[in-house]
Amino acid sequence: MNLNINKVLPFLSLRKKLIIAFSLLSSIPLLTFGIVGLYNNIELMRKIAIENLNHDISIYNERAQNFISEVNKDIYYLTSTAVFKNFLKSNLNSDRKNIAKYYEETTKQIVDFVSSKNIYYQIRYVDSEGTEKFRVQLVDSTFCIINPDSLSEHTFRFYFVYTEKLQPGQLSIVPSELIDKNNRTIPAISFALRLYDDQKNTSAIFIADIFAKELFNTLEKKSTFHYGQEVVIVNNEGYYLYHSGKKKNWNSLLAHKTEENILDRYPEKFSHAIPSGQHGYISDGFDEIISYLPLFFNPLSEGNAYYIIEKVDEKYIFGPSRRFAYISIGFILFFLILSISLGILATNQIALPIRKVKAGAHIIASGDYHHRVEIKTNDEIEELAEQFNVMAAVLNERKKLLEKQQNELEVTVIHRTNELRGEKEKMQVILDNVPSAFILLDDQCRIISASLAIKKLAGINPSAIIGLRCNEAFGDELFCSDCILLQQEKIPRVPFVSERKLSISGVQKNIEQIMVPVTLQNDKTALLEILTDITERKRTEQHLLKLEKLVTIGETSALIAHEIRNSLTTVKMLLQLQLESDMNEEEKEALSMALGSLLKMETVVNNLLTFSHGTEFNPQKQQIVKLLENAIIFIKPQFDERGIKLKTDLENIPQIEIDGNMIREAIINLLLNSVQATKDNGEINITCRAAVTEKNMSDLAYFENTNQTGLNKYSRINIPAGSRVVQIEISDTGEGIHPKNLKKIFDPFFTTKKNGSGLGLAMVKRAINRHNGIIEVQSELNKGTTFTIFIPIKSNTT
Repeated sequence: MNLNINKVLPFLSLRKKLIIAFSLLSSIPLLTFGIVGLYNNIELMRKIAIENLNHDISIYNERAQNFISEVNKDIYYLTSTAVFKNFLKSNLNSDRKNIAKYYEETTKQIVDFVSSKNIYYQIRYVDSEGTEKFRVQLVDSTFCIINPDSLSEHTFRFYFVYTEKLQPGQLSIVPSELIDKNNRTIPAISFALRLYDDQKNTSAIFIADIFAKELFNTLEKKSTFHYGQEVVIVNNEGYYLYHSGKKKNWNSLLAHKTEENILDRYPEKFSHAIPSGQHGYISDGFDEIISYLPLFFNPLSEGNAYYIIEKVDEKYIFGPSRRFAYISIGFILFFLILSISLGILATNQIALPIRKVKAGAHIIASGDYHHRVEIKTNDEIEELAEQFNVMAAVLNERKKLLEKQQNELEVTVIHRTNELRGEKEKMQVILDNVPSAFILLDDQCRIISASLAIKKLAGINPSAIIGLRCNEAFGDELFCSDCILLQQEKIPRVPFVSERKLSISGVQKNIEQIMVPVTLQNDKTALLEILTDITERKRTEQHLLKLEKLVTIGETSALIAHEIRNSLTTVKMLLQLQLESDMNEEEKEALSMALGSLLKMETVVNNLLTFSHGTEFNPQKQQIVKLLENAIIFIKPQFDERGIKLKTDLENIPQIEIDGNMIREAIINLLLNSVQATKDNGEINITCRAAVTEKNMSDLAYFENTNQTGLNKYSRINIPAGSRVVQIEISDTGEGIHPKNLKKIFDPFFTTKKNGSGLGLAMVKRAINRHNGIIEVQSELNKGTTFTIFIPIKSNTT
């Protein structure tokens, strides 16, 4: 971008501009040096502060981890002693004789152990029913065994929830608030360990509550900063667990969560960064530099994500930088005043000669080419005056040259006109070869010109419609219905897009119509109409919309089928138990019929769940011919029973990478359909061979999980002409498929059978598509049906 000072500040004279230039030249270097120095100083201090904060945070976290590690060792020691194991075993065996004995030994051992520590508040043992069995608690500075009659009657099931997802031997750690006998709130941290019997079943939970202040004391040791910093611990909702500025008021922080929240103090950027689970810092957009790190609390327990944060006010860090800024401003002001004074002296030597040059320029501009400007300054202004004198002598010669150039320009215009005519012809060729058709209409909606693509689009010769109105040229009620050009007298002023239908030889096409107002020569208005065949695109959109609906139906069906299967399992079990009881043959026969119906319903539900959830795609190199032979052996009894002849022509194909179970199930499904559609003593042919495709093949398919196939959820499968494929054909002499149903047979839940589920062919198509393959069907009523499968062979297949 070119900045024109004369336009921005038109009232400034040359003298003022020079003074401004001198001032800027003297002040800009100092200003740049001051800004760069101040910036580097601030960034260095910021970097040091961030490093110190990150160091402190890491130290705090390490102290906390060491503290928790020691507590974990204590708990593992107490639960692994022989006395405690005997107590646990006696409770599991309900050994009343030894329970009292081991109870006394265990509690005494725990009292002796925790008395040597100053961090514990109480130790509790809860059985598998959530009932508190014993408690060792600090009472008046002494650890006591709480009388069984004074134990809590409330269930402790929430500890089972906290430890539910933990591995054996792993502890759950959660902050808690305990109430002592004087109804005072004691901030604590609870450690819970699940205990298991020999069968790996939960037998009890061992709970140790430590004073939270003992952990916090480890965080209050000396840090890098001597003043201005705060250390806090918050949960993922922003509520405080610890605040270094409120050391004497921890109870208030825990008991009044709705009154203090760190997220209320900072903008949204802070609330997104802190719960990220990463070690990081924030130094932009705040008056503080903040470092944060996830703390030790167990992430598997709900609500137990905690973070340690250290922050320092920037005013304690950047004080020296402000003093440097004040000194820099003083130097800049001093040199600015000095440069303005020197600029005034220098410009006095320039202004007078320039005035003389200005007066001479006015005289020469009026037509007096004999006038000369006389200036003796021995500098560039004198040279400028001499150039004005030369200019006056040259102007006459320029006039003659202009007349000569005018004649040459006329010749050039004629040459350019011919070139433009040629370019117009080239443009017409381009428009004729663009798939979209272009039609230019005048203000009366008559066709001025049309591209050659209109012939392919509508079967109309472009030359035959010149001069006709648009509706006269097409003469199609579908295309012209609700047309905006027929509803108003003048051409619209703004472009618009609409969609039309055009019937050509009885076949309807979807046409995208774009109307663009244009201006021709002499300010005449016209309209450029662009017509594009979007039939294929609409077909694809409808297919994708249909698939979206099927996904929703599939998910809903899966939910319903899951609930039905659970109920069927219960009913089936009850019927089987009933069959084993004493009853007469008639009752057993009725129950057997009911059980058979349930088994059939269970099969349908299982098929529905398999289709909805899909199966894992596990491709391996296999011989597809062996899979076909295995499928034929499986279905052979039904051929023999119906007297259906089976003819096979299976070429020996090298191993290819396929999911054998998926392909085998697909072939069995197709063979079952053929058997059901074929009359007794009919015929079914199966062929398999390696082939090369003779044409481009394409299909739209739905994939419920396609990470292993490399396809998108809604994908178009393309097999180019010349591709190596395995071609499998299954044809029968059955009743065939009605033409109106031919496009629906692969749709889930579509069936013409009385007892069919409509999932068989849908699962076949999905199995073939998962192999990047395509399945085609040809059928004729009362003559038979042929299914053809094409599975691409990868280039590295051996």
